[in-house]
Amino acid sequence: MNSSRSPFLLIGATCAALVVAGIVVYRTAPPISSTFGWFAYSLPSEKLSTSRSALSAQRVTGLVMAVAGGIGASATVGYVLGLRNSGIQA
Repeated sequence: MNSSRSPFLLIGATCAALVVAGIVVYRTAPPISSTFGWFAYSLPSEKLSTSRSALSAQRVTGLVMAVAGGIGASATVGYVLGLRNSGIQA
């Protein structure tokens, strides 16, 4: 393995791990029950309705982690491919 590419492999692996961690954080967030809005068409009061449309802080954190990791991984891959196509040794 070329030792000059090891930093790019480390950055790419870190970004991929960030994507996976973000997905795990997002998926493990508990659902938020909605206590606001129009209740004219709501279920009877003895049935509890949970809304999965609201984003909790944990879900937002997971999304931000996954998006940041995806952007970092794609930027790293693009940079390495650009160096390879330009003839410059990385």
